[in-house]
Amino acid sequence: MVSLEGVVPDVLFLILLRASGMRELWGLIRASPRIYAIFRERRDAVLSAVITREIGIDIMDEARIALSTSRFDSRGLSKAQAIEWVAKYNSTQLNNSSLPEAPHGLEAMSLWRRHRDVKFIASLFLQEKLPILESMGLLGDKTLTIDRLSDVERMRIYRSIYQYAIYGDVFYFDPERKGASKGVIIGGYEQSHIFLTSILAWQVEELSTMNDFITDQIMKKWQEAEDDLYKSLQDDPTTWDVERKHDSRWETSFFSATNKASFSHWQHYFATLTIAELRDVFAGTGASLVKVIKKYAHRWGHAFLNEALEEEPLHATFYTSEYEAQEEARVGGVQVNFKRDAVELPNEAWLWAHKYQPCELYTTSSHDFAPGNGLRRFGYVFWDSHRLQRSQILQKGPQNTADYALANFPRPEYQTESVEERIRKLAQSFNPPEPWSSHLSNKLPFSPET
Repeated sequence: MVSLEGVVPDVLFLILLRASGMRELWGLIRASPRIYAIFRERRDAVLSAVITREIGIDIMDEARIALSTSRFDSRGLSKAQAIEWVAKYNSTQLNNSSLPEAPHGLEAMSLWRRHRDVKFIASLFLQEKLPILESMGLLGDKTLTIDRLSDVERMRIYRSIYQYAIYGDVFYFDPERKGASKGVIIGGYEQSHIFLTSILAWQVEELSTMNDFITDQIMKKWQEAEDDLYKSLQDDPTTWDVERKHDSRWETSFFSATNKASFSHWQHYFATLTIAELRDVFAGTGASLVKVIKKYAHRWGHAFLNEALEEEPLHATFYTSEYEAQEEARVGGVQVNFKRDAVELPNEAWLWAHKYQPCELYTTSSHDFAPGNGLRRFGYVFWDSHRLQRSQILQKGPQNTADYALANFPRPEYQTESVEERIRKLAQSFNPPEPWSSHLSNKLPFSPET
C-alpha cells in the first residue's frame, strides 16, 4: 500500500467518506493506524455517508420503515391497526417530495445491521438469475455481482425486499396475540385491498417477483433437506426403526407422503418468516439446515402475500375513479413513453410488457397477468434500459419471451415421492428383493400406505 505518512488528515477523511461500501471501509480502517485514528474522530459522519451509499438514498424511506415495523411490539397487526398503519405509510410517501435525510449515529448502524440481511437475499436472488440472464443476453459481465449492478437496478431489488419485510411485519399472524384481535387472521383479499392497492403497479410486480424467488428458494431448501436424509439412509435403510416415536410436526409434515399435498400451503407460510430468519434457512446446509427448518416448522400457517397477489385489486373490483380514468386513457389509445431509468419510475420492460399503455394503477392481479410468471422468472422489472436494449428482448413479444424463460428455466418443483417411498423402492431393487423388502417393511418409521 502507498505510504500515507505525507497525506493530510482532511484527505484521509475524504477517502473514508468515498468508500464504496462497508467492506471497503473496514479494509481502509484496518490498513492504516492513521486512517483508523481519523475514523475514530469522524465516525458518525463517515458511517452516515457510507451506509447511505450502501443502501441508496432513494430507498432510505423504505429502509427506515422496514426498521420501524421490525420493532412492532408484536409482529403482525390487527385489521384496524393495519388499515391505520397503511394510511400513515401512504401519507408519508406522498408528502416526501425531497430526498430523505441521511441516517446518523445509532440509526445508521441499526439500518446497516438490517441491510446486511437484505443484501444477502439480493445477492442470492442475482446469483439464481445469472444463468437465465446469460441465456437471454441480459448478463453482459459474467462476473456480475449485486455491487456491480447499476445503482438503480440494485435499489429496485433492495426495495422489493424491504417491502417484502414490511408486508410480513404488518400481516404476519401471531397465534399468541392478545386483545380483541386475538385469533383474527387478515385474509389475502383484505391484504390486497389494504396494502397492494396502496403502492404503484410496477412496485407490486417487483414485490411479486421477489415473492416468487423466496417461495422457490424455500422449496429448494426443503428438497435439499429431504435429499440429504435420503442419501444418509440409502446405504443402510434398516436404520429406519418402526418402533421409534414419531410425534413431531417436522417428520409428519416433511417426510410423510400423506402430507405432501400440504407443502404448497406450508411453502407460502414459511415465506412469512422475517428476512433474518429466511437468511438462516437459505444459508443453512446439512444438519444446520435441518435444525433451522425444524426451528420454524411449528409456526402457524395463514394467508400471506401469495394469496393476496391472486386477488382482484380493489380498483378493478369497485371501479374506482382512478381505475376509470386509466381505462379511459387505454381505450383512447394513450401511449406512455419510457423516460429514464430511475427508482421512482417504472423500468422500460414493465411498459413494454403492457404495450406502453397506461399501467401505473394496480388493476390486474399479479397472478392474472398472463406473461407475468415467465417474465418474473428473469426479474424483468429490475433491469435498466441499456441491459434490455442490448439483449433485444424489447423487440420481441412479451408472451413469447415469457414462454422461453419458463420452458428453459422452469420454476422448481418438489419431489413427489416421500423419503420412505424412495427408500422402499431402493430396497425392492435389491436381488433377491423379497427377504430384504419384508425385513425393511418392519423398519420404516411410517407404515406402508394402503
